[in-house]
Amino acid sequence: AAGIRNYITSILVTNSHATVGTLVEIRDGATTVLWRGYAAPAGGGFAITFPVPLRGTAATAVNAYNITTGSNTYVNVAGFQAP
Repeated sequence: AAGIRNYITSILVTNSHATVGTLVEIRDGATTVLWRGYAAPAGGGFAITFPVPLRGTAATAVNAYNITTGSNTYVNVAGFQAP
């Protein structure tokens, strides 16, 4: 909705591929990177909690993007929406 932003309070990323790791970007829309981290193969990944939430642009989706193809990555983003 117009004027409503996404605020990210935590991110959890895991990669279940046996041999392929990937850099994962959390994006505000299609191109603006809010955070990035590496998800190593065979159960690697990362978890982070932000004491000050990451703030997105109003009326813009949050997207997860894998830099490397072929990984088997799961991304969970938690937060809230507010003006």
